[in-house]
Amino acid sequence: MFRRSRLRLVALGCACILLASCGLMEAPKNSDKESAPYGEILAARELLSKGNIAEARGRFETLLQAHPHSLQASRGLQDVHRQELEEEEYLLLYEKQAEKTPLSSQAIYLRGRSRIESPGEAADDFRRALELDKGNSWAVAGLAFLAYQQGDLFGAVQTYEEAISAAPHSAQLRLLLGNQYLELRLYVDAQRQLRTAKALAPDDLEVLAALGKVQLALGEEQTALENLEKVRRVEPRIDHIAPSLAAIYLRRGNSQLAEKVYREGLALGLAPDAELAAEIEASLALARLNER
Repeated sequence: MFRRSRLRLVALGCACILLASCGLMEAPKNSDKESAPYGEILAARELLSKGNIAEARGRFETLLQAHPHSLQASRGLQDVHRQELEEEEYLLLYEKQAEKTPLSSQAIYLRGRSRIESPGEAADDFRRALELDKGNSWAVAGLAFLAYQQGDLFGAVQTYEEAISAAPHSAQLRLLLGNQYLELRLYVDAQRQLRTAKALAPDDLEVLAALGKVQLALGEEQTALENLEKVRRVEPRIDHIAPSLAAIYLRRGNSQLAEKVYREGLALGLAPDAELAAEIEASLALARLNER
């Protein structure tokens, strides 16, 4: 019996190899629907971060004309509206859009996001958005954010895990959960989610950036450096990698490059890190002393 079982396993393994070699057994594909080019999203966000509100609005509106179902572009345009409109006008805009298209997951999600300061109402909208479109990963992120904001860390993680159970091939959901684990310093769990996300979306630079930060936290410095430098080379507007890259350069004695990367991040709108800035300044001062 044991021998027959082993033979069946061997036969199954050979069949899998044969199917894979014939192209009949392909790797799972990313189920996310986002179509707007991420580089263009970042370019528009950079304009907004620098106070060029009208230009940013124009870029996001152009993106939405070409990609009307893009949640990334919709979120960006909503951030523009948040800056240029009075609060009452801003809330009314998204209320009217939701009332006009009550079966639009995108419109309901954006209304929830507009009133994130009213957690109960926002949560109702996020849940309704998910009922209308289970692939709306940003509605999941909204629910997880509300749980996290209330101190329910388990609830935030559970929200993502339940969504991934329903949509296991969503790279975006796995990236969001990986980043949540990263913030909670659960690095092994983060790495597991991000590796799966990378398999689903190998060209997603945000996945690679998050994976690089996790690898650094796990002591895999060289691999982290290679991945983070690739992100910076291909898309330098991804600002949140700057502290991790600067920290690696500091460890390797290159304080000038650390300062350069850190200042690039600040110029893109990254929040200052007083501790890292002090370490860079101390390293630069020591380097100047050694040159004397």
